[in-house]
Amino acid sequence: MTRRSDMGPERPLKLYDFPSSPNCLKVRAVAYELDLRLELTTVNIFRGETEAPGFRALNPNGLVPVLVERDFVLWESNAIITYLAATHPTPSLLSTDARERADVDRWLQWQCAHLSPAISRIAFERTVKPTTGRATDAPAAASARRDLARHCATLEASLADAEYIAKRLTVADFAVACVLHTSEMVGLDLRAFRRTSAWLQRMLARDSLQRALADARESLHAMYGCTAGRRDDDARRSSTRRDEISRPASSYRSEDPQGEMQMADILHRVGIKASLNDVYKALTTVEGLSGWWATNTQGDGKVGGVLQFRFGAGGFDMKVLELAPGKSVLWQVVDGPAEWIGTKVHWDLKQDGDYTMVLFKHEGWKEPVEFMYHCSTKWAIFLMSLKSLVETGKGAPDPNDVKIDNFN
Repeated sequence: MTRRSDMGPERPLKLYDFPSSPNCLKVRAVAYELDLRLELTTVNIFRGETEAPGFRALNPNGLVPVLVERDFVLWESNAIITYLAATHPTPSLLSTDARERADVDRWLQWQCAHLSPAISRIAFERTVKPTTGRATDAPAAASARRDLARHCATLEASLADAEYIAKRLTVADFAVACVLHTSEMVGLDLRAFRRTSAWLQRMLARDSLQRALADARESLHAMYGCTAGRRDDDARRSSTRRDEISRPASSYRSEDPQGEMQMADILHRVGIKASLNDVYKALTTVEGLSGWWATNTQGDGKVGGVLQFRFGAGGFDMKVLELAPGKSVLWQVVDGPAEWIGTKVHWDLKQDGDYTMVLFKHEGWKEPVEFMYHCSTKWAIFLMSLKSLVETGKGAPDPNDVKIDNFN
């Protein structure tokens, strides 16, 4: 799929890329900062298009991005951005001073050798493995997180007396920002690194990066059949009314007053023939939780504590935010698949005759992705396990739960 970004007076350079790749993002961002035109050709890495003979002729490594300018073919993202900056010196993103250039090169090498591998290892353990049915290697994930924290501390120190990594805006800022931008997707919180967080937000606010990110969204929409652009107000209101009539109770995605889609939630309601206190105990003690959700449950169920739930395909860590005995429980996901990180799990309890009614909400999903469909069904299954445990004394926690698909 080829699309064109018409920017600047120069003839377009051809860039083979994949929209969600941070290495491709950095090339697009630098090109736009330099006011260059790009002819963007999407190479779908998930469909094996990088293995095609034509693409392999451009890059024998079978990786994106690849830049083509007439008969000149260049791969490796940092080589591409330094080439663009060197051949288009206004605005200056690459110094001609030897020491300043060495400083930029140092940070480009640091990004490749240290920052990117650490984030990739975390993503593999926390996202790829759980979604492909493989067990997470907790020590490996912890080691990668420690490495990333050490690297972020290095970056934090470099920004102590400077607005940008190499003192002024250079290609190094784009290289590091586009990689560090992916940290949120794998559930990493950079707020402990105050200067780094502020610098990253400044970079992400630049028009060039905003345009590069918009490119990625547009391309992903086109690839996966989503509708790009906005409907007019009347159509939006009409669609909203239809959606609210047909939307199942198990999944809800809210809209703000301007019609922008916000976070998605999983909702369930189940009645348990038992007292409020019995249900509350099953939701707040390790013994209770291991009896209906995950046999391998450990941790501290008090406010501020963290509960660890381990399954064959991975696991989740829940921080206990609020406890109201006999009334409610609130958790926040602090570790697990990227889609879960930062989401909250609410348990609201109320008495209704012989039943304790459980109103369950898993809120804050960024997108109603396919994994969310799976999780909604699994939550319903485990809620029935909770009901069985409290009513009969026997639940069906993992690994004895009903398996519904290849995710578990």
